[in-house]
Amino acid sequence: MKMELFLKVFYQLLFPIFEIELKTTTCLLTTLNTNPYGSPSIKIDGNALATDVLNYFFLVCALNGFAFGIWLLVKYFKSKEDTTIFLSLVLLSCASIVLELFMFSWDGIAYNPRIPFFRVNILGFTPLLFLYINRRFYKQINCKSKFCLLHFIPFLIALMGFSWVLLARESYITQEITSVLNNVWLRSLYVAIYLGLLIYNFFRLRIQIERKDIKLLLALIGTLFIIWIFLSLKAELQYNLNYAITINLIASLFLSCFLILLIGQLFMNASHVLDNKVGSQVTKYKNSPLTKDMAIDLKTRLITSMEVEKLYLDSNLNLQTLAEKLDTDRYSISQVINENFNKNFYEFVNDYRISYAKTMLENKINQDIVISDIVFQVGFNNKVSFYKAFKKRLNKTPLEYHKTL
Repeated sequence: MKMELFLKVFYQLLFPIFEIELKTTTCLLTTLNTNPYGSPSIKIDGNALATDVLNYFFLVCALNGFAFGIWLLVKYFKSKEDTTIFLSLVLLSCASIVLELFMFSWDGIAYNPRIPFFRVNILGFTPLLFLYINRRFYKQINCKSKFCLLHFIPFLIALMGFSWVLLARESYITQEITSVLNNVWLRSLYVAIYLGLLIYNFFRLRIQIERKDIKLLLALIGTLFIIWIFLSLKAELQYNLNYAITINLIASLFLSCFLILLIGQLFMNASHVLDNKVGSQVTKYKNSPLTKDMAIDLKTRLITSMEVEKLYLDSNLNLQTLAEKLDTDRYSISQVINENFNKNFYEFVNDYRISYAKTMLENKINQDIVISDIVFQVGFNNKVSFYKAFKKRLNKTPLEYHKTL
């Protein structure tokens, strides 16, 4: 309720100002000094108050992004939680983009570089958001792994090219590097690849996601989708300066709102964004004899036992019998489930059972169905447990879900 009230007041206050600013930008553009290497330098006449308020809003959002990003960075060095470092870098990267866009639109700053840094920065922001989502929701990525570093190779290459353009004299090589870095279609394609990977992971691993996390996950994926839309529009309309400037303005507003919402979630419910349960689990299993390699192997065998062998269909399955089938002990199984899926044993198993029940319901769309038959086929012992687990995950009873198909 607090977040809903905050958003309502926020949009009521901001959108009238934004409407004036947008009209000012598109209709009252009076002076436009272009730079052959970078973005246009803009001077706008019109409603100065509306312009100043919106620019101050961008500045405040950027500074808050830096402040919370640095705070999380300090927190990471204390807790060593991978989720924290990824979120910290996402905030810092996004804040730097908003700050630079603010510097372009602020009349009091003569900021007009050969190449804006945000054209390089987006190559870092995108994989950071991807890694944060994968670590936060799927527990897949370790920030110290070599695979993680591979995501930043395009960013590092672009950063070297950016440095060359800034420091080197005018030459054919400089012009070619500038042309590549200014290519909006390349950035749009780059973001589209990561967007596709996120959507693929969502459908492939959605069974691992807790119901309370779905909205946040979809909001983050939606953020990258909207960024891709902005880049595609900018690429298509880049030679129409009025439209390009308007897109930059809307992008600034969107990224500022993204910072506010992420910081708001962090402020009101840190565990929801950071997944602090991971830290408590590290302490809980600090003295565990299970090594990292053993845990990875056990996780692989555990997933195989569920997805291939479908052990969850056994209504008598419990932690001890599962441990015996996997030739390990119950404490190791419990640790792997807690650390990798952020669930207890029964939540983990019931997720598979409900997913299988959904498949059965979907395969019988045009048939009369007896729910009691499905209850025992998917591994539950009674209707009450089945209905409770089903409604908890889908917010509908099995019969209600079947009617929506």
